[in-house]
Amino acid sequence: MLRDAVFIKNAIAMRHIATEKPITSTMVRRPWAILAGQTVTVFAQGDHFQIRYEGKAINNAVANESIRIRVKSGQIITGEALENGSVRIPL
Repeated sequence: MLRDAVFIKNAIAMRHIATEKPITSTMVRRPWAILAGQTVTVFAQGDHFQIRYEGKAINNAVANESIRIRVKSGQIITGEALENGSVRIPL
């Protein structure tokens, strides 16, 4: 049973939830931060530099989840979806 009110408030029901029925983690999911096909800003940063470019999301992802992105060269890269709709590439 879920007890985190903030998680439940922002969650999306995966099926009908009866009134006064306990809510479990299998009944809800977090909202998508990025949708498949969406143009996203991809960035990587290190000591004293930051690289930014655009790509298209291959799959949907919630914040802090792994996502695959196709960049203009056709290469597919994997990064972390952020809540603001951008993607961070770990170095």
